[in-house]
Amino acid sequence: MILTQDREWLEADGLGGFASGTVSLVRTRRYHAVLLAATDPPAGRTVLVNGFDAFVETEAGRFALSSQRYAPDVVSPDGASQVESFTTEPWPRWTYRLGDGTVVEQELFVTKDAPVVATSWRIQGELRPATLTVRPFLSGRDYHALHHENGDFRFEAEVTGDRVSWQPYASVPRIVALPAAGTSTTHTGTGASSMPRSRRAGSTTSRTWPLRGRSASTWSAARRCCSWPPRARVRRASAQTRPR
Repeated sequence: MILTQDREWLEADGLGGFASGTVSLVRTRRYHAVLLAATDPPAGRTVLVNGFDAFVETEAGRFALSSQRYAPDVVSPDGASQVESFTTEPWPRWTYRLGDGTVVEQELFVTKDAPVVATSWRIQGELRPATLTVRPFLSGRDYHALHHENGDFRFEAEVTGDRVSWQPYASVPRIVALPAAGTSTTHTGTGASSMPRSRRAGSTTSRTWPLRGRSASTWSAARRCCSWPPRARVRRASAQTRPR
């Protein structure tokens, strides 16, 4: 299934922040982000987590669950081509069918009244041994601006158990990543950024864990975090597909 890049979804947190993107996974606007927080609600909107690369490794090989656009109009990896279906009910959810027949469901949920975004990945049907690797892309920029490589960006990650945090600049909130309770993770270090040139960001710590049911990760702009499902009032998502 090929999903077009001219249809978009948006999940609001009720404070002025939101997560948004295209149905096809490829970010096409500077406003597309996984964690865009209002530092002075409802103002001070800052992009903290632009997006992420995700890969599932099975006995048959490594398969992408993400796609990024690079100059001059190159899309990589090929996660978008693995998408079988998409829905916004009750929140954005993608279903991937990988080359070996493995079916993975990815969900994204924005909590109400908190700058917290939870994502989850789950193997559908017959469970197969698999490993999931997620590498978030960070920036710390005003949501109207573009972010280019610069020497002031702080690449260091602080790792405490399964909790990983970053503070790219002293003037922006600390970004905290937390896996679902009881999930065993491995951190694989940092490296050069692979962001598209116009949205380039600092490197991050990758997170790897077994995917034999549901695995989840939460990104937060505050010290308050949650596990999956989010400990917040469940409400109908504000996400919707619509023409650009």
